[in-house]
Amino acid sequence: MRSPTYIYSAQEFDALIQWGVTRESKFLEFKKAVKDLEALTEQATDKKANTKVQKEVCRDIAQFANTDGGCLLYGVVEEEVPGSDLTTASKVSPVAEVDTSRQWILDAVKNFLVPSTLSLEIAEIRLSEGIVLAVNIQPSADLVAVWDRAQHTIQYLYRTSHGKAYMNPDEAERHQMNTSRSRRLAFMAAIGESNGGRANVAGGVLQRTFAGGRWHEERMRVERLVHWGTARDQTFELRVSVGGGGGGIPTVSVPYGMVQEVWLADHELNLVLAARLVLEDGTLTLDPFATR
Repeated sequence: MRSPTYIYSAQEFDALIQWGVTRESKFLEFKKAVKDLEALTEQATDKKANTKVQKEVCRDIAQFANTDGGCLLYGVVEEEVPGSDLTTASKVSPVAEVDTSRQWILDAVKNFLVPSTLSLEIAEIRLSEGIVLAVNIQPSADLVAVWDRAQHTIQYLYRTSHGKAYMNPDEAERHQMNTSRSRRLAFMAAIGESNGGRANVAGGVLQRTFAGGRWHEERMRVERLVHWGTARDQTFELRVSVGGGGGGIPTVSVPYGMVQEVWLADHELNLVLAARLVLEDGTLTLDPFATR
């Protein structure tokens, strides 16, 4: 699974953005200016125009919050690639009135996003050409709506590799019921604060052997039982260190939907799964139907 794009410094900006090369993606979008109408700063009484632009900013934020997070770069101009429908970042169009623009974005979130407590950070990227604002948006476990109280409208958006898209009522309901996504977000948040690759799984690993004409089961007694591996869109890996030095490391792919609880204790990842981990003949499997 690709990681979201977040930018907090000029160094990160320079490492990511190449003029004439870098395109928008599932995690990145360019905007020339914070407000379509510069006059809005001076004409605060133009509530209708201000509302229209604030709602569009909220759509841009909600699309990332309802998907896998990402970054809105305000102050970056796009140009079309000749002979295609693609655009690339072309130059900086410095953001004027940085403090005013920052507050205007935060006000838009309070006015039109529900829940308005979604996680975002606005970073000032100071480049030689001027200041770019990077709005870094974390994925939200809750479905984020663009709500206009006055117009009685609710919109749900998500991000694709081609831009933003709107959910229909059925898609919105399925998004809300997607426990696998919420558990994946909880898992990713926890491993982001963990100490690296170690994890503890409640119940440990059951070792199963066949001897004397019958199966034998016993808990493996290993202090550091499980290491997590690659995280993907739907699954992550658990690896068990069994010692002995021979052969490979037993690995199993675990669907996020199997995660019942995840938490950190002393910077170590702890998991409760809706299945037992079973090691048999060097192969690690999930046994969701056996009684613990």
